[in-house]
Amino acid sequence: MGQSTALFTPVRRQSLADLVYQHIRGMILSGELASGADVNIRDLSKRLEVSTIPVREALVRLNADGLVTANRNHRATVVRFSKEEMLSALEYRILVEVSAARLACERIEDAQVEALRELSERIRALSASANDNVDGQLVDLNAEFHCGVAEAAGNSHVVEQVQRCSETMRVIHWLCVDFLRDHAGVVDHSAIVDALAARDTEAVAEAMRTSIEEARDLVLAAFSSRGDLVTT
Repeated sequence: MGQSTALFTPVRRQSLADLVYQHIRGMILSGELASGADVNIRDLSKRLEVSTIPVREALVRLNADGLVTANRNHRATVVRFSKEEMLSALEYRILVEVSAARLACERIEDAQVEALRELSERIRALSASANDNVDGQLVDLNAEFHCGVAEAAGNSHVVEQVQRCSETMRVIHWLCVDFLRDHAGVVDHSAIVDALAARDTEAVAEAMRTSIEEARDLVLAAFSSRGDLVTT
């Protein structure tokens, strides 16, 4: 008998630059590095106990991700949105996620529907909680839900775009987290799940659009209530 010709995918070790990138990205998406905040490369390198080189490399990648902006003085700043930029991001999100939901409706499997239903119920229960310390969990679960719909579409390019939208929305959320906590009420994705379960393309498109538009209206209300959130 001949030797096995099975091929094995080599395990890729994360580089230091990857780890630093992921750490700083997490700081931005969690709100630890606030929107509009200057990023001090030397301070970050000391905090992470690394040289400035992987920090600079991470900031280049984060700039490409749209999470930081590079200034003329070679400093970086966590992205800050104008009202127009906010509207543009939300408009793009509607285009991408409604299309993803339509495609998912044609391809989703029963197990994926049930996983999304479980996520929807967890989000609903958590958003109804009186505990103020659930913001991070809600952001994570909401992103997981929307990315789950995209994954059910079975198209890697769609997943990538929805993930980028999700990251932008994380930053936007932390811009106005206090307002959203006081006014958002109970987050409910059940209409999206029900439409997916019924394989009703039009219903899922309408449910996704309504969900995003409700989020948009809350964010715009937050911007109107606090002038310091808007860049000039």
